[in-house]
Amino acid sequence: MDAAAGVLGRRLARADDVAQADVIVVPGGAPRGRAAGAWALHGAGVAARVAVVGGARGEEAARTAEALAALGLGPPAVLVWDEPAPGTVEEAAVTAARVRAAGWRRVHVLTSAYHVARCRAVFRAAMPGVAVSVSATDAEAWSPTGWWADARQRRLVRNEVLKWVSWRSGLRALWRRVR
Repeated sequence: MDAAAGVLGRRLARADDVAQADVIVVPGGAPRGRAAGAWALHGAGVAARVAVVGGARGEEAARTAEALAALGLGPPAVLVWDEPAPGTVEEAAVTAARVRAAGWRRVHVLTSAYHVARCRAVFRAAMPGVAVSVSATDAEAWSPTGWWADARQRRLVRNEVLKWVSWRSGLRALWRRVR
């Protein structure tokens, strides 16, 4: 089981090379850790802008913006996209609309390690013709090879795999229409 768990963990966390982008996008969830990673990427010159998105009422975007402000990064470098976006699919849709409106061609998404693979697939599907790269913040404790030994990390991976299957199979869209 350890070998299979390691393969799954590495596949979930396989990040793209970080390249120059028009904007760094930070989806909701883990605001302090993702903010620290976005701050570092911005400081390294990856992009002049950091956009935060997420939450049923944009509350996750606001929390991430607050965390960025605490690190000394605020407007005009930080863009708060506070449209309702309770999940990755909605965050990608909001991002796609904003990227199209701005005429941007290169987007770098910063997320959690266990979320990289699904995030990449969803954001790329939402933005055909846009170069989308995805990487993970290193501020969060998650081990691609040791997640199996930790109950919290097992839950993260289980939920991520279920969400991936739900999105790829179309069940997620069906469930959203029924609710």
